Amino acid sequence: MAIWNQKSLSIFNSRAGLKFAVRILVLAVLVVTVFENSGQFFIKKNLASFSQGFLEENVDHVDIGVFGTSHGYSSYDPRVLEYRLGVSAYNFSFAAQRLRTTLLYLDDVVDKYDLQLAVIDVYNSATDSILDEKQMNFQYETLDQTSLGFGKLQWHTTLYGMDNVFDVFPLIRNHQRWKEYIGEQKQYQIPLDKDFYKGYRPDFGLNREDWDMHTSMFSEGKTNKIRIDKKATLSEYQRERFLDIIEKLQKNDIQILFVSAPVYKNSLKKGYLDYLHATKKFLDSMGIHFIDYNALYKNLKLRKKHFKDPSHLNTNGGLVVSQHMSKYISENFSLDDSTDSEPNKTGNRYFLLNDQKDIIYKRNFKKAYMRDSVGIKNIFLYNVFKDRYELIVEGNRKKLQNSRLRFRFKIPEKDQHKSIDIDNLANSNTRQVYRNNFTNWIEFENRGFHILQFNAPYDQIDEVELTLNSNQKIFRVDSLLLTKKW
Repeated sequence: MAIWNQKSLSIFNSRAGLKFAVRILVLAVLVVTVFENSGQFFIKKNLASFSQGFLEENVDHVDIGVFGTSHGYSSYDPRVLEYRLGVSAYNFSFAAQRLRTTLLYLDDVVDKYDLQLAVIDVYNSATDSILDEKQMNFQYETLDQTSLGFGKLQWHTTLYGMDNVFDVFPLIRNHQRWKEYIGEQKQYQIPLDKDFYKGYRPDFGLNREDWDMHTSMFSEGKTNKIRIDKKATLSEYQRERFLDIIEKLQKNDIQILFVSAPVYKNSLKKGYLDYLHATKKFLDSMGIHFIDYNALYKNLKLRKKHFKDPSHLNTNGGLVVSQHMSKYISENFSLDDSTDSEPNKTGNRYFLLNDQKDIIYKRNFKKAYMRDSVGIKNIFLYNVFKDRYELIVEGNRKKLQNSRLRFRFKIPEKDQHKSIDIDNLANSNTRQVYRNNFTNWIEFENRGFHILQFNAPYDQIDEVELTLNSNQKIFRVDSLLLTKKW
């Protein structure tokens, strides 16, 4: 009897142990799920998190995906790819994104967005095996957008060590800043000097402060005198990173284009040029397309005016490079431009310049004085997305380059409680945006435009006016409905 009781007790304890184990497992799954899904609330609100949020809220199909570092998100404009190729595009680049990090991100993007073509920008540090602390921290910009899995945990452990494994969750990693991040949950507003569109986010013009800070990068001699080591090869680790990406994309029947964004000619160093030469040699041997835009510097007539700083293009430079890349893609790749792939034209300035049905306000100046003496031909105002608007001034740069624009409007009384932290408020209810010397100038299809963007979370704005050099009125509108098309 005692033996039977012991056996019974053993069976009972085994069942109880099993139930306990199941409960622990269920609890663990719930905790991990909560940690994983709450991450967005514990990430700093910036352009990177805004870009991912915009993707998840507004995009359900992407034909061309661009991946890379800050070089990637400053150089390849989805607007131009969509306009030229008639398919949808998104820029998935994040600061300092390493190819191993890109590989993880591709797992999510490939499964969700049905890519036809992946464009991978490869800056020389993209294949580095050793990262400094700043570069490691930047990996979180991409990692925080990827789903939890073994690959992510493995790469996270490689970067940050086993002791920091739980830092893979923003909730844990940023626990000391909970109060700060929870307080940031109001709508993030893009700075006025950033030209955001579907993940693409360059500065509009040259950033003098950044430029001066990076002048130490300049080569002492001329770039064309640097002798490239024709025998330079990629390391085994670098080749493996390329092969991982190629295998992943080919397995999913996705076409591949590797690119390298241009940097200012005087900032090119021998080590970087050797890396680009070795990369081209390796990819050529694999039959994979590669465009080195540093080799096309003269062909594209790139100048200082095309850069934000010595390492990154601005809007104008991105336009030049993106037009070239669009042409290259059309000549070397086959894309399905069926109705399912047709891009959403809303908010794309290059579509709107020719098809103005979504324009909120437009003005055509026919008087000779305004067109010939002042140099302004047309004005367009449209909604880029949500509370972001763009004013386009078409004209003659030679006439306008030494002028100063001032755009201002009054906030309706019912909306004056809505704060815009980063805007230039002349007083409690008047917004004004300045642009000096037309640095936001772009040239597209033989037309010249000055671009000015602003944030306006309102249905209406009043006393809208644009003036030149503080006193020359270009136009004034008593009231303008932002929800109404022209």
